[in-house]
Amino acid sequence: MSSDASKAGKLDRYNEMRDFGRTDEPAGEVQESETGFSFVVQKHAARALHYDFRLELDGVLLSWAVPKGPSLSTKDKRLAVQTEDHPVDYRDFEGMIPKGEYGGGAVIVWDRGTWEPMADPREGLKRGRLDFVLHGEKLQGRWMLVRTGAKTAPKSQWLLMKRSDENEKHGPEANIVERLPQSVLTGRTIEDVKKGIEAKGSDPMPEPAAELATLVDDIPARGDWIYEIKYDGYRALAILDRKKKKSPGPGSGLVQLVSRNGKDWTKPFAPIAQALVHVRADTAIFDGEVAYVKDDGRTDFQLLQNALGEKGGRDRLVYFVFDLLYYDGVDLRDKPLSFRKDKLRTIFAGEKPPLRFSDHVTDGRAFFEEACKLGLEGIIAKRADSTYIGKRTKDWLKIKCQQRQELAIVGFTPPQGSRKGIGALLLGLNERGSYRYAGKVGTGFTQASLKELHEKLSKLVVEKPPIENAPRMKGATWVKPELVCEVRFTEWTREGSLRHPSFLGLRSDKTAKEAHRERPQPVARAAKPRAKAVKAKTKEMPRVEGVAVSHPERVVDESIGLTKLDLVSFAAAVAPHAIVFAKKRPLMLLRCPDGFRSCFVQKHSGRGLIGLDDLHSTMIEDEEALYVESERGLVELAQFNAIELHGWGSRVPKWDRPDWIVFDLDPDEALPFTRVIEGAFELREALDSLGLVSFVKTTGGKGLHVVVPLAQKQDWDTVRTFSEAIAKALTKRSPDRYVATMTKRARKGKVFIDFFRNGQGATAILPYSARARPGSGVAYPVSWKDLPNIDPKDFTVRTVPSLLAKRKKDPWADLVATKQSLSRKILKAIGSDEAD
Repeated sequence: MSSDASKAGKLDRYNEMRDFGRTDEPAGEVQESETGFSFVVQKHAARALHYDFRLELDGVLLSWAVPKGPSLSTKDKRLAVQTEDHPVDYRDFEGMIPKGEYGGGAVIVWDRGTWEPMADPREGLKRGRLDFVLHGEKLQGRWMLVRTGAKTAPKSQWLLMKRSDENEKHGPEANIVERLPQSVLTGRTIEDVKKGIEAKGSDPMPEPAAELATLVDDIPARGDWIYEIKYDGYRALAILDRKKKKSPGPGSGLVQLVSRNGKDWTKPFAPIAQALVHVRADTAIFDGEVAYVKDDGRTDFQLLQNALGEKGGRDRLVYFVFDLLYYDGVDLRDKPLSFRKDKLRTIFAGEKPPLRFSDHVTDGRAFFEEACKLGLEGIIAKRADSTYIGKRTKDWLKIKCQQRQELAIVGFTPPQGSRKGIGALLLGLNERGSYRYAGKVGTGFTQASLKELHEKLSKLVVEKPPIENAPRMKGATWVKPELVCEVRFTEWTREGSLRHPSFLGLRSDKTAKEAHRERPQPVARAAKPRAKAVKAKTKEMPRVEGVAVSHPERVVDESIGLTKLDLVSFAAAVAPHAIVFAKKRPLMLLRCPDGFRSCFVQKHSGRGLIGLDDLHSTMIEDEEALYVESERGLVELAQFNAIELHGWGSRVPKWDRPDWIVFDLDPDEALPFTRVIEGAFELREALDSLGLVSFVKTTGGKGLHVVVPLAQKQDWDTVRTFSEAIAKALTKRSPDRYVATMTKRARKGKVFIDFFRNGQGATAILPYSARARPGSGVAYPVSWKDLPNIDPKDFTVRTVPSLLAKRKKDPWADLVATKQSLSRKILKAIGSDEAD
């Protein structure tokens, strides 16, 4: 048996056990990931709930079913039953396996990453012992699999054990499957998948713009490059949105195919659009090329033209997909190309024409020579670590085997002999806004293309030549330069005309203004060493405190023209002050990826928060909580479009003992701010009478927060009871000025004293947080002395950094150090049962 056949046989059992017409699981194909050592743990609610532990080796995922899931305790030995090998593309599978299919039930990607064998893993499999290190989102450090029974796989029994290192845990902390039940891919739980709940925290789908390559004269000699075939077709971006309501038309209205200049190609390429509806994605933006594939596997631009023009041969059209800009709620343009292609290959695993994943190689020289031998147009070289910036770039290079050029059609000659329609096309190049004659082409036409050209050009006839150096040509008909064609030729003459040109077809995806002469750049100049390229990319993506800011130009607050870069810079400026109060405090985030017009609340990790180094999570009872520990964490949150940071009244790990009480004074819209200030002083006086020190801050709106620091001794019930008693005491004393109920009708002409911020899980805007409101106000700590003279409108994202730089004394400097408790005396004074 050949080695290729042996490899393919690894997944025979996997494929035999599944009906891919019913299940969305990927068909089995032996192929390595970019690292060759990926791993995934999938939580699987089949007949019995279990965890599928999978390690990539030699192009497949070795798989074990672990009934109880992994434990972080070195004392726990988890049974792991080896099952059939799975394809590497299975790493990203999440969803429902239909009832009746093998393994029917819900699946989530519980953890993923890479693994590092400590010795030869193939030898370890034979011996029955695998020692390895995991680099996952949940599982890290040293682990071991030890076989305990017969050597026959699948169904051989092993034990999965944590090895002793800094990542081991004991007691409740070791039970990581209970503490962190969510998917690292979508933020969902198994129950969410069963209910059909969509992924949490999605980025808005961007307006796509095609990345373009720079022509060079040779293969890059240095750097981390990958190489793809240069397909001979039409560039097309495909936008898939299965969340749309279905409507009649190509792709059921769920897919749109557009050219690089925005032309809608959904109807001409309807079979491709229809096929894209069924790929493993709900929302996505793909980049690729639609081409006509001949029997020998090569693509042909002229046959593509014929197929479209004559409405025949469209069954030979294939969409070669080579990039992924957006996938199921995540904008991937800032991810490395290697990451995007790895994800793309998973999506298109097992797909058949008219869809095909465009694979790549790493040996550019040999690949180019073979491409030229086969008569291909050329190849594309791409930096493996490049992001997708949607314009012409030197991260993508094209190296051609053939001389080809796109030109504007500026006229035609009359037909001779038996030819009908036109004789030859007169061609021009756009040079600095005007057109220069570049020769004529009279070969490469079919009868159908001659007829089509004559019909289109007859509508564009002009009296005078639209070019500067028009030749004297008997019988020539000049036309307005609107149509673009592509020709193949041998070389340029000294006069700048084409030698031995042959017509290939019209380029409806290009404009005449784009018909510039292509001159290959020296590859040494275009493909500069990576150090210089990084410098250039830094200009494209600025860094703030080491955090790369994607889409820095995006306007966040249209009312003042505030950009995302402004917002991240603000977060960095206030971070040293803000972290004092935000550190280890469970957070509720208000994220606005598309500016203030479209925001959503997020309390848990998930898709939209992939890749943050300094965002941590823990389980509080049955719910995940997010928190930060560093200034960088606050900057990262701003980069991930978290405008507002709301925090619990406690910190982890003592989340059940509040460290402050927050009274939110929220006025009726008609009240002046002076009434809120008066309320804050009355509240301070009431707290002073009980011996409690309080602090005050603006909220970024019309209200104020009065904050009482605590020594983390009382529980939530005590704090809630106390705050409610204080609020109702002020309301009882001045019922015409204050109200302590949440109904808006009761607030008319009054200040609402909101004490509801003081329960477990309740949050309040944190000091120095921006607000997602026109004007971009900031919750800003002030002193009681200055309070009568402030205007909350003075504290904004634009003004606060300079105010902090000038500030001589921090009015909240003593808040954290103030350790006071709700003593029995205080509780008795407000009539609380807790005093008994």
